[in-house]
Order: sequence, then C-alpha cells, then structure tokens
Amino acid sequence: IADFGLQGAMVFGESAAAAGDVVRVDVRHDGRLLETGEQSWADTLARLSLLPEEARRQPCVVATGAITPLVDAAPGRWDFDFHDLGTLSLIFT
Repeated sequence: IADFGLQGAMVFGESAAAAGDVVRVDVRHDGRLLETGEQSWADTLARLSLLPEEARRQPCVVATGAITPLVDAAPGRWDFDFHDLGTLSLIFT
C-alpha cells in the first residue's frame, strides 16, 4: 500500500520539539500493552526524501509513519504513549 493509504485524515496537536533522535510508542488497549515500537527521525526523513536541513527551512509537519504493526480497532480505551512527546488517549464506542 502506498504512503498515506491507511488513514482518511490526520490530527496534529501542538508542535513539540523532538525529544531525542528516536520516537518511541507504547500502544495499550484497556490498559493491556499490545505493541511497542520506535522510529528514528533520520529514517523517517530519508524515507520521505527530505534532508534534515530541508525540513527545517520552513514550517512543516512530518509524520513518522507506522511505528508498530497494525492492530484491529476495538471498543474501549486506547492509549498511545509517546514517552517524552506525550500521550494520546481515545475511547472507541
């Protein structure tokens, strides 16, 4: 599947300075750890054919892409802990 083929939309919060060279995430469903993953910013920029200096020239938003394997969405509470970058919590009904 080509890039951007898995989501219908993306939601971005406030800008946050990158906390280190690697983005880490823990995915929990109703408190149970399902997946963990990490992605380096350098790998992300390389995959998008952006050099770090190009990404800094103008305001831009860079999504890391998939960091973990896909998991089936199910009703309940979902927490995506990005460690130093913060946590996103959702409740699916």
